Amino acid sequence: MINKSIAKLKLNKTFNGLIIIINVVAFISIAFFEYLKPLTTEADTFLVLFSLTAIFFTICERKNYPVFFLLSTFAMITSWRLAALANYAWVTYVYLLAMILIVCQFIQTVWLDVHTRYQKNQLHLSIFEWQLVFIRIYLGCDLIPHFCEKLFAGSIVRTIDVNYFTSIHSPSPFYFVLLAGLIEFSGALAISCGFMTRLAGIGLFVYFLVAAMMGHHFSNGFIWANPNGGWEYPLLCALLFLSFAIKGANLFSVDANLQQRYKLPNWLLALMGKHY
Repeated sequence: MINKSIAKLKLNKTFNGLIIIINVVAFISIAFFEYLKPLTTEADTFLVLFSLTAIFFTICERKNYPVFFLLSTFAMITSWRLAALANYAWVTYVYLLAMILIVCQFIQTVWLDVHTRYQKNQLHLSIFEWQLVFIRIYLGCDLIPHFCEKLFAGSIVRTIDVNYFTSIHSPSPFYFVLLAGLIEFSGALAISCGFMTRLAGIGLFVYFLVAAMMGHHFSNGFIWANPNGGWEYPLLCALLFLSFAIKGANLFSVDANLQQRYKLPNWLLALMGKHY
């Protein structure tokens, strides 16, 4: 019988322990750099908060592996990006090592799930379903550098985006930057973790179309390498996000975990994509 207990998906404690240690090393390194240069900007504050969040979520993987694996990966990559923006080179190398281990952990999870079909504590997804999980996580995390610069990297970095929005004659450029950052943050978190996946897919599809129109990409031809960029990649990303509105995420997601634990109303299931 297929075991559909998502929360009990088998966790490799060796990988998990190593990743916790590396995240702690990264946090200690950040704390040391911040001691030399006390918290003076919002970017420093957010870096500390996200690095602590990454540690907490990684520890929680032992309680619910799929959900907290997705959340910890999101928080860690955000910390990695903020460390790079803060020019903490050593910390970025530490997070790179953690990222390599996370990829290895994910590969092992996929291999065990595909090749141990009759064991308990597996999701029994096909290799094609795992391929969609990988694409979903990557698409969501690809937005992390964008919202980090708009929301968490401080006023100096944010000014670059404000100047761009001013150049395309956006009304209230500062507030448009914050709005864009909030949409990217919520969309990235939702898609990468598989939370309210259908709603997130439709929302990001609309967002990318609006961004392409505001950036005048549709008038610059198809090829992205054209001056000021064509509509090749904005439309590609928009359609990839929209594809997750068809069925939502699969069992390796927050949506599926919530549906297993609680009896949710049909309107909420419609926004997620029904898995049970």
